[in-house]
Amino acid sequence: MYEQPYNPFRNNIAIVKEYFKSPAVLILAIANIVSIIFSFISSFISADYMKDVMQQLSVYVDRNLVLQNANGDFGNEIVKAIRDMLASPNVTTTFSLPVFPILTVIGLLLLFAKCRNSNPDSSPSGGVTILNVVAVFGVIGAVMAVIGMMIIVVALYVLYAVFQSNPSRAFSIRLGAERLRIDSVFLLILAIALTVIVVISSFFILFGAINRKRYIGSIKNSISSVELSNKGAKAYGVYCIIMAVFTGFSIISTVSSLFGNPTEEVYRRIGLHITKDMTIIYVFSLISNIIAIVITILQAKIALGYAKYIDEQKNGYGELPEEGAPAFAPANVGVGVHTQQNPYTYLAQPKPEAPAAPAVKDEPFVNPYLDKEDKEAAQPTCPNCGSPVDGKAPFCGQCGTKL
Repeated sequence: MYEQPYNPFRNNIAIVKEYFKSPAVLILAIANIVSIIFSFISSFISADYMKDVMQQLSVYVDRNLVLQNANGDFGNEIVKAIRDMLASPNVTTTFSLPVFPILTVIGLLLLFAKCRNSNPDSSPSGGVTILNVVAVFGVIGAVMAVIGMMIIVVALYVLYAVFQSNPSRAFSIRLGAERLRIDSVFLLILAIALTVIVVISSFFILFGAINRKRYIGSIKNSISSVELSNKGAKAYGVYCIIMAVFTGFSIISTVSSLFGNPTEEVYRRIGLHITKDMTIIYVFSLISNIIAIVITILQAKIALGYAKYIDEQKNGYGELPEEGAPAFAPANVGVGVHTQQNPYTYLAQPKPEAPAAPAVKDEPFVNPYLDKEDKEAAQPTCPNCGSPVDGKAPFCGQCGTKL
């Protein structure tokens, strides 16, 4: 057991380590590893299916897609570009390394390992820093996604203005037996619908990314300063709960697709026949969604638990309790960590009343520092017989001489 005097930096590190040594952190890291593995497998499996779909779509578009306006058919170059894009191998064979999920796993494992170490010199700052970097890039990615969605909405409003000023620009898209007319009314309805979706989505995306950054940043601040912080932890926990609910709806949709594939129905409706079976893709999608729910629930549990834990710790570190609540000093963080002698505990304790002043007696002052001879020399005597007399007596008690 490490017995050391109170040190704000060491004690804050010990408090954070006590919480994040929970097995939930390790389980969260393992769940992220499984999610990465399933994402890789699912990508390779779906690539073969998507390759077949894209090749057939390329041929189908080349034969059946027609753009028509008041002057007849137009847009052959557009059709050719769509066909070439669908036939491109990059559409189905490009895989990206999940850098940030891998960094998240590394950060969680480092955090858990350092927090399990009882040595007070062992700090979890390395794992927290990695998680903080991931959170920063998460905010950047969220902002870029919001900007991209806004650009699409602005483009629709610009097209609406163009079509409104020149109705002859309206055209129709014919794909086999299906026909869709694109005019100013259609663009306005589409732009308004997308505006609502973008506003709600943008708020939700930014809310989650920003509060995740605040939450991880508060952990970093707690282990690097004398202030314990849990900013953003509650908000991020609520965000994770909402994400778990949405993922649950996605699971329901995936299960229903296993018994009736709506995508294949759309293909049949436009006359496109796909030979590949999508059952295995839906199975992997279902498993991935279940793992995602486990991850978001664990994230919510850890974040909300951290917020409550820090509030409880801060209540004994210089913060006065609510009126009527008993004052208390914080308990030791754990065996083998530190002996806490909190110098701020007195702030939460009632101040003792000052003792009452003693009653003053009407007596002549006697200097306690005078020795016996000085006291005798200072005492008045009778001028006649030399006997010591009371300074207030009118006559000598020995000879009766008037004083």
